[in-house]
Amino acid sequence: ALTIRGGAGTIVDLQNKGRFIKLDASAGATTIQALTILNGNCVDLGAGNRKGAGIMLVNSTAILINLTLSHMFCASIEVKYGDKGCEFCGGAFYMEDSSARLSNLLVTDCVANHGSGMGMWGNEASVVEDSVFERHVGTQWGGTVLTEGNVTAEFRRIRFSYGTSDAGGHLDDGGTSAPTFTDCIFEYGVGLQGSTYYSYGSTRTRFENCVFQHSYATKSAAVYINGDTLPAFINVTFYNNTARIEAGAVRSFTVGENGPLVFNRSRFIQNLGFASGPPNSVASTGKAGTVEVSGNAIFDSCVFEDNLGGLQGGAIVNSGAYGAGLPLVISNSVFKGNLKVPLVTISDTVFEGNYATNSGTVRLEGPHKVTISKSVFRANVAGLDGGGVSVSGQGNAAAELLVVDTEFALNYASGDGGAISCVEPFLKSSKLDLLRATFGNNSAAGVGGAVASSCTYPNFSHSVFLGNEATTTNGGALALGQVDCTAVGEPIFVEVQLLENDASQVGGAVFYLDPVATSCAIPTVQGDRSSWNSSAGGGWKWSNFATQVTGNKASAGNLQATMPVQLLVACSDVEDKTYSCRKKDGNLSVDGFPGVMVNLNVSMIDGIGQVFKDDTATIQLSMKGADFSLTGVKRYRFDAGYASADSAQLIVDGVYKGKVQGVACVSVQLPKSMYPNVAAVQVNVTMPDSD
Repeated sequence: ALTIRGGAGTIVDLQNKGRFIKLDASAGATTIQALTILNGNCVDLGAGNRKGAGIMLVNSTAILINLTLSHMFCASIEVKYGDKGCEFCGGAFYMEDSSARLSNLLVTDCVANHGSGMGMWGNEASVVEDSVFERHVGTQWGGTVLTEGNVTAEFRRIRFSYGTSDAGGHLDDGGTSAPTFTDCIFEYGVGLQGSTYYSYGSTRTRFENCVFQHSYATKSAAVYINGDTLPAFINVTFYNNTARIEAGAVRSFTVGENGPLVFNRSRFIQNLGFASGPPNSVASTGKAGTVEVSGNAIFDSCVFEDNLGGLQGGAIVNSGAYGAGLPLVISNSVFKGNLKVPLVTISDTVFEGNYATNSGTVRLEGPHKVTISKSVFRANVAGLDGGGVSVSGQGNAAAELLVVDTEFALNYASGDGGAISCVEPFLKSSKLDLLRATFGNNSAAGVGGAVASSCTYPNFSHSVFLGNEATTTNGGALALGQVDCTAVGEPIFVEVQLLENDASQVGGAVFYLDPVATSCAIPTVQGDRSSWNSSAGGGWKWSNFATQVTGNKASAGNLQATMPVQLLVACSDVEDKTYSCRKKDGNLSVDGFPGVMVNLNVSMIDGIGQVFKDDTATIQLSMKGADFSLTGVKRYRFDAGYASADSAQLIVDGVYKGKVQGVACVSVQLPKSMYPNVAAVQVNVTMPDSD
């Protein structure tokens, strides 16, 4: 095969007179290497041949190595497409039906109507590797590369810098082409729509391990995806891209006739969406900072961080204008530090079967205003808090979450909030609004089987909590903290149905996390903790309490409870009592004798004044004075709040030696691991003098 090899510094200057070379099947595996080719021009090459001002490959298996092509021109106001290719395509290279290998190319400063670096057509299947394309202009489509027809070319380890075109600053595809870009960088692109990439036709372009960065669209997005195209994005990064109107990173009109648009293991960082004004303008009425899609898209294991959008979302907008109600699915993804109002607007979205190592199938940290509507969170698991959604205000930045017409079912959190966790460690002004939301069979190992919220301003309306469970602690449906119901003039929990929720410890339906939240305790009828006192006001309102709140259960406080705040111990009234018992300094003092039997009654009080018999307390004997011992076990668990002293029978060991007065101290306490702040009660049993 022919080899064309330049020496050191070999330059071919075409002086704008035409093309350097055309290779076809007859040339075989011709090798061209080590050349610098300048100033090609396709304009005068004749009708049907005005393409590829540097090198044309047609049915070629050529090998091109270590070439520099610069200042190639192949543009005209007239745009022609022929049966076998496109005129004024490919400023430096035009490639059609070839399977060539190109590597170590430097291609700069070219102009063409389409693909000023490379124009590809037909069944093009070449491989391009380890190359750089800089400063390219496409006067129509595709500033640097055009892939049309049925192209399946592969681009590996390519840097595309400073490409400009109204449709695809670096890349435009069309037809049924399906090129692959692996380990490539697309940067500093400029365009009207798609400052980096513009998809068209029925293409299936694939991007893997690629970076899209520092690009600017005067209208819409670094990547602009038209209907019927279906690109794939695997482990890609969108960083610092800006659009003046729609979505700094991606704008998709794909409606999903051929399957969902997929972003897998991808990162969206510091992208900007503005409506008017220069980049970094604060006054913006644009849309999403990162992504605007039209349904039927999947974001799996993605990160959205520090993006800035306009009025419709700092991170994602799911627009129904083109999506025909097809779902947006977001799984195992993190949202952090995204700005504008709101951070995320998600509708018709399904989150199912996801696992998050930390918190939340969707995790939102920082100054968020999030809206989720007409969506489903099903069978998701969080290793910490919020099996469905975890929202956290940070520092001085409050969080706001609005959930409308959305279902949470079968979600689980190893920490708090089986479906939703909303926390604000420092600031106290975050909001959690639920409107017509349904929570069914969610569970948490921590508090709040469905929702755990320490956000200051919850507002729950016409929502249903059915069959949720706090499997080891408190609040079968809800765990509420930091909310002050006395600070608002009207109920903030309206027509909330609490049905058949279960807590292992206290608060079958509702658990109050702190003293502030006890202001929201449901007022009950005196003597009946399961009935609502509708005339007492407060933070709750029902039209039919008896049917809307029923079947909840817990070890203590079927409807509601706090942690116990005090332990009560008293001597039971029994027949044939052979001892005296009196209260002293909050404890008990009993006058007895060796072998005395003392019956104790144990209960606890919670933070809203409810008294419950307790079966978790233990008694332990400690000795003061003579050698007394406890027959049987040293610790005894109470049964439903009662204990009989025959299980703690006091006897004297050995023989009395002289005159002895003994005092046995029985300590009654709740398990320290569960109730560390509840003080023990001492029962001091005094023995009489003995000779």
